Amino acid sequence: MNAKILEVYKALRPHVLQLHIRWAQFRFLFTVSDERMTILSNVAPGFFATVRDVLRDDAFISISRLTDDSSTRGKNNLTLVTLVELVESSDNNELAVSARLLLDQLHEQVQNMRKWRNQWLAHTDYDQAVLDRPLPEYGVQRVHVDNSIRMILDIMNLFASHLEQTPLGRELPIVVGDANVLAQLLESMQDSPKSA
Repeated sequence: MNAKILEVYKALRPHVLQLHIRWAQFRFLFTVSDERMTILSNVAPGFFATVRDVLRDDAFISISRLTDDSSTRGKNNLTLVTLVELVESSDNNELAVSARLLLDQLHEQVQNMRKWRNQWLAHTDYDQAVLDRPLPEYGVQRVHVDNSIRMILDIMNLFASHLEQTPLGRELPIVVGDANVLAQLLESMQDSPKSA
């Protein structure tokens, strides 16, 4: 059973890392400071608004996928639910109880993101789309995404400890040439004296 749990854990890991890296790009661009937001809005407001929405929607989709049921219409899904259900069917009751508690808390946190994904991103819900204000208003805030990612990392790290795997860091991941580099470049251009 441990071999199967390890297989699912290892398959989930790159998806979790990808979510964390992409959300870090959002955080670097849009949450570092008011000054940074002003510069981005002055330089290319339409472009950065699009990037903001795409990164937000990507996070909603990724988090929703990771918290989907273990199967849909008879097809198995690679999800955190799959991982937790595997350990629940094993003889490791302590890990199963801890993992289920974290997963249940995560499901509460992601409800509105999942509604947004299901009614707007995965397909366009007709009844929602024909409203005067079609985008769903489920009150998802940045803190909900931050908390969800932390909970996902906590679940993965719980299993990493049990499976003797390297834990995932909770800090915002840095990658070469990321959004922070771009924002810093734009900030330095704003600070440079204008040539006459």
